[in-house]
Amino acid sequence: MVALVLATRLRDPRSRWWLAGLVLCWLGDGLGGQGFLILLGCFLLGHLAYLAALRPTASSSWLRRPASLLHWAVLVAGMVLVVPHADGLQVPVVVYGLVLTLMAVLATAAGPVGLVGGLLFMVSDLTLGWDIFAADLSEATSALLVIGTYVPAQVLLLLAHLHQVRNTPYPAG
Repeated sequence: MVALVLATRLRDPRSRWWLAGLVLCWLGDGLGGQGFLILLGCFLLGHLAYLAALRPTASSSWLRRPASLLHWAVLVAGMVLVVPHADGLQVPVVVYGLVLTLMAVLATAAGPVGLVGGLLFMVSDLTLGWDIFAADLSEATSALLVIGTYVPAQVLLLLAHLHQVRNTPYPAG
């Protein structure tokens, strides 16, 4: 958050949306122990904020390109692994997965950094969902896989955002 504020001074509306997304994800990290729906809700709102930041460059993303099938395939694989075990939480899990995947696809507008950051976020959340609902991984394994992909995802997505703000003017009107 500090890096974002220092790098952009939040002059661009996309950076204000990105900051909101980071704050919401941070809240999800901090409040997630209070319940899965709180965790999911905070991250869902965070990804919606990221989507608002990414919307102006959506036409440069893979959204309407066959390459986006990579993201949708990861989503389908995740849903096959997680949803059958979600015990009454299938709808929130599917909605979250769709929003996360759309965010990851739109992040491709920033090039390889956005592509990898978005996919890592998907892997992190897929691993977390699989652990919570189906796998019961050891705490050490779960932490390594989830945090080991989540932190780089957030860093790469922030770098992708900064690249977009520097190189793509915010559209007027």
